[in-house]
Amino acid sequence: MVYKEETKKEPVILIPGIMGSLAVDGELVLDPIFHTYDQLYENLQIYGGYKDGETLFSFPYNWMLSNTTTAYLLKNKIKEVKSICDCDKVDLVAHSMGGLVARYYIESDLYQDDVDQMIFLAVPHIGSPKSYLAWEGGDLGPKLKDSIQELFLNQLAKIKGFDNLYDYIRNLPIFSVQQLLPIYDYLQDKDTGLSRSYPNNYPVNEFLENLNLENNLNKLYDKVEIVNIYGELENEGIDKIRVVPRKPSQAPLWEYGYPENYGWWIGDRGLIMADGDETVPVKSAIAIEADKSVDLPIDHKNLVSYSSSEVIDTLLDKRIDITVQDQPEEYIIIQVYSPVDFLVIAPDNKRIGKDFEQNIAINEIEGAFYSGFDAEAEFVVIPNPLEGEYQVQTIGLEQGSYQLDVNYIDTEQEIGASQSFSADVIPNRIDNFNIKCNPDNPEEPIGDLIPDDTVAPEIIINSPEEKEYLHSEIIPIDFQITDDFTGVATTTIQLDSQEFLDNQIDLFFYHLGEHIFKIQVQDKAGNSSEKEIKFKIIATIESLIIATIESLISDIKRCYQEGWIKNEKIKDSLIRDVKKAQKWYNNLEKVKEKIKNPKAKEKISEIQIRIILKSFKIRLKILLKRGLINQHAYDLLLEQANYIINNLN
Repeated sequence: MVYKEETKKEPVILIPGIMGSLAVDGELVLDPIFHTYDQLYENLQIYGGYKDGETLFSFPYNWMLSNTTTAYLLKNKIKEVKSICDCDKVDLVAHSMGGLVARYYIESDLYQDDVDQMIFLAVPHIGSPKSYLAWEGGDLGPKLKDSIQELFLNQLAKIKGFDNLYDYIRNLPIFSVQQLLPIYDYLQDKDTGLSRSYPNNYPVNEFLENLNLENNLNKLYDKVEIVNIYGELENEGIDKIRVVPRKPSQAPLWEYGYPENYGWWIGDRGLIMADGDETVPVKSAIAIEADKSVDLPIDHKNLVSYSSSEVIDTLLDKRIDITVQDQPEEYIIIQVYSPVDFLVIAPDNKRIGKDFEQNIAINEIEGAFYSGFDAEAEFVVIPNPLEGEYQVQTIGLEQGSYQLDVNYIDTEQEIGASQSFSADVIPNRIDNFNIKCNPDNPEEPIGDLIPDDTVAPEIIINSPEEKEYLHSEIIPIDFQITDDFTGVATTTIQLDSQEFLDNQIDLFFYHLGEHIFKIQVQDKAGNSSEKEIKFKIIATIESLIIATIESLISDIKRCYQEGWIKNEKIKDSLIRDVKKAQKWYNNLEKVKEKIKNPKAKEKISEIQIRIILKSFKIRLKILLKRGLINQHAYDLLLEQANYIINNLN
């Protein structure tokens, strides 16, 4: 049945609740994300005969402001509507906190005697204990559906530089959250089991205290006709909160007490339940007198749509049965943190987000919402997501880094999953991601957020170099790793196939000869690369024996410093042996200069080898056997000696 206009109607203004308005392209509109008010607004036109902009109006507002400020704006809105309709009075339909805004207007000196019927929808007339969680702990509620709104507020908090949601609510501040705090006894001390007496040891709500003074309530009752529609589900409203003293680490949160075991996912989490609509307990919804009261077995948000018949009956005295639809239960929420814009392509190839080529916002997905790329916080909400692969494309706006978050939430089954990815931004570069959605799989409703990256990281090794180093040198480790998209996930450094963690290589601890320095890198997309440098440790410089002898003496001293040579006398005796070998060698060099026969020179070389072996190598073996040097010193010095011997010619 469609209502046909018979008499002139008083205009209706629909007032949303907290988080029921959003700025889109610079203009405040009724909840464009979850469409909380769409069905009621449409039904008023279809079945009530109201006309948008002529007899039907909405009043979206900045819900972060104080309700007293919003009430002043409501006064101006009513004045505007009366001018359009050329009438003296309007009817107000107000949901949740919007009802408190309307009450303040009617009960205050702002009132112009211009409201006829006042229809309340799920209004917390004396507050909602759920707001204690937000005001005291930066938590919007115990259910997964509460986390959807928490995602948006957390995004705003991060963008605006606040430490967390609590910091954002308290220090922005969001006055309206405080103005929803209850003004009755709702905190129960766990130790005693007794409820505190409000306002003693409670966060105070002067706004609601004043609104519910007897003389102010009488103004409300005397000036308007009141219809109160509220939700009543068994044990679905927080009645009291059982609290324990906060821990020092929780400060400044939970000043008046932490809900017992609230961080757990089992038990009552300190929340004592009673009948309500998941947000407003019945005791608060019916705390005022009404000319007519209607209870519906519906939750807080769906109640707006399901109240359509009652609202039209109240306004026009016409009873019409209207079929409405519940809000969707499943959502994919995609958020980005600047400096990028993004586009989402659903499995059916429908798009939502920014069209990079045309530089415009597009939305081809029914019921979905895109904040716009000029919005303070850029995000997409897709209800009832399809099974299959979603594609996300980002485009860089300026140098920096960005974060991409994808969340899946099933409010009915209390199932949630999230994926996040961070990367560096290159202006005008388009990055591609894929994520699979499987709503029928509660264990993994969304898969990994997979970047479309096939380019491996680039590695540049500056030090060590491919060259020869003296055994006494210390080589600094110097390298650069770059990745064009996803960024470096892991880096592994090896020296001779062993993991290396230092920032320099002390060659004293490594054998003479060739070594391999290797770096292995993997980026966040799984692409890997590696690079190695081969270098050699030597004991000579341009085959000058005096340098190798000096190097060997230096190593003996170092072995003593490291404790590998047991006492100073052994150190000194080894140095004397080396110096003797050096002296003998120097004498032989003089002899070699006078000998012209090559074979004779070769014979002299054999003599040189025997000299060093007898004066040093055998000596080392004896000292090792007696325990006067350790194995490391023996191996190092013997290798050094052998290297000198093998490179005499």
